[in-house]
Amino acid sequence: MESRGPVRGRGDADLAVETSEDDETVEYLADEDVVRYVAGWVAPDASSRGQDGPRERVPRYETTPRERWVETQCLTAAARAAAEHVSAELEQSGETISGGMTADVEGVERAAVVARETVLDRSGRVVSEPSAGFSALVEETPATVSVCYRLGGSVYERRVPVYARSDVVRLE
Repeated sequence: MESRGPVRGRGDADLAVETSEDDETVEYLADEDVVRYVAGWVAPDASSRGQDGPRERVPRYETTPRERWVETQCLTAAARAAAEHVSAELEQSGETISGGMTADVEGVERAAVVARETVLDRSGRVVSEPSAGFSALVEETPATVSVCYRLGGSVYERRVPVYARSDVVRLE
């Protein structure tokens, strides 16, 4: 048993999703055309540590080009919507069908993907597997999801191609 895909979805479902940036720590900096976001939390200095560990942590900000941020948010929204659609159509739980991003599509830096996961034990026996096969996943995965993303006062619309993938994971 091997992983398969990613393969472009063949479903004809007309999915559209709207999403707005509601994270108050995300900020568009127009002068630099970048988005600033919290990349992690750190202790400000050694004096902020108490007996039981850090008392106070402060955000560590990073920036990314606006277009890259918008692409990431649109890919994420499209993958989530496609996975929810496929799970409902194939009557699968959210634990066996998931949505995410992949860098495994030839000629595309990043793509939205709907994945099914089969888990094998150390001996190669199936521990869990979706009842729907890979071909059904490909047929139900929408070829494209329309996304409308709002960041600050701007609206970005994208038609996001979606791919299907079957992952096989072996427990060690």
